[in-house]
Amino acid sequence: MKPIKESVTTGKAKSALLVGLLCVSLPGLAAASSWYLGAGYGSAYSESADGNAYGIASQMVSPSIAYDTSYRALSLFGGYRFNRYVALELAYTDLGTYRLDALDQSNGATYSESNKVSAVSIAAIEYFPINRAFSIFWKLGLASATDSETCAANTFTCTPHSSIGITPVYGIGGSINLGPAASIRLEYDEYNNIGNAYWDYTAGSFSNVHVDALFRF
Repeated sequence: MKPIKESVTTGKAKSALLVGLLCVSLPGLAAASSWYLGAGYGSAYSESADGNAYGIASQMVSPSIAYDTSYRALSLFGGYRFNRYVALELAYTDLGTYRLDALDQSNGATYSESNKVSAVSIAAIEYFPINRAFSIFWKLGLASATDSETCAANTFTCTPHSSIGITPVYGIGGSINLGPAASIRLEYDEYNNIGNAYWDYTAGSFSNVHVDALFRF
């Protein structure tokens, strides 16, 4: 028969070991399958705005032109993480409103254009855990992207247009688990072929660098 004192000491050691293992594994609980919701804030950039704006300016004799190439981006998303490695995510992203103002100083002709760009996307995400708290990931999916234009001119009738199209979306990033119910992600996304180059000065590719807060339930 073991001495009572030794049994008590052994029991305390096992309890301490169990508590320690539980504390170490808490960040890893985030890897279990779960639904999640989140929101993001970042900066979007129109990679085609420069070239398209210069195309508008080339139609003027003495152009003076100002335009946006970047804007704040907001996103809402939700998804399901199947395990430590794979998730499927649905997202709405407001990529911003971009304005162009042009003046032909030779004759006083003016032209202005505003493009509001957004996308609804679905993407698969593959995670590569570095340890229990940190993972890197990449994503690949499709987005339904909308470019809504308004315009005005003083020498001709300007007809606003809107375009909706399917575009690939892909990205890379890193994720830090804050515990079993929350994570923070830093991500870079790319959207291809948004808008119609015939009338949207922002038409083309967009990138988005953003920080996300994610909550599991």
